[in-house]
Amino acid sequence: MKKFIKNIKKYKSYMMYSAKATLKSEVAGSRLNWLWWILDPFFFMLVYTFVALVVYGKSEPYFPLFVFIGLNLWNYFSKTVTKSVKAVKSCKGMISKVYLPKYILVLTTMLVNLFKMLVAFSLVVVMVPMYHVPITWRVCKRSCKCCTGCTQTGILYVRHFLQHCKARTTAICNDIA
Repeated sequence: MKKFIKNIKKYKSYMMYSAKATLKSEVAGSRLNWLWWILDPFFFMLVYTFVALVVYGKSEPYFPLFVFIGLNLWNYFSKTVTKSVKAVKSCKGMISKVYLPKYILVLTTMLVNLFKMLVAFSLVVVMVPMYHVPITWRVCKRSCKCCTGCTQTGILYVRHFLQHCKARTTAICNDIA
């Protein structure tokens, strides 16, 4: 672990330079430049929202916002995994000639995709007031339905449900069957 942290400190300037160069090269030939990082998940959000709301007729409060956030997180994960493998594979010659830990290339790819995700999340700042989303620390506001007088909410509700209510619901279902 000490060597890992030492190498990150040692190659920090390389990672930053490489990340900046990658970001600049991606937007160099494009007319909309970095706006594609916002428009791509935004248009996917519009398509998914159209399909869910208009085609299937399902409505959920703040659905477009959930879709946008989910798509951004998924894009970050999937692009980081695929581009990290490609980065290590394409830099095989450099790695064999010069000592450079492979995880530095992975971390550089993570930095690039993290920056893109943060740029896209700037649209969330606009969408939250537009959809009148209440800002709160709770993950969810559901309260337990199977226990009378239960006041568990948020993460505590999820934990309570998994430990207590799921077993109780399964027992009730088994009694009915």
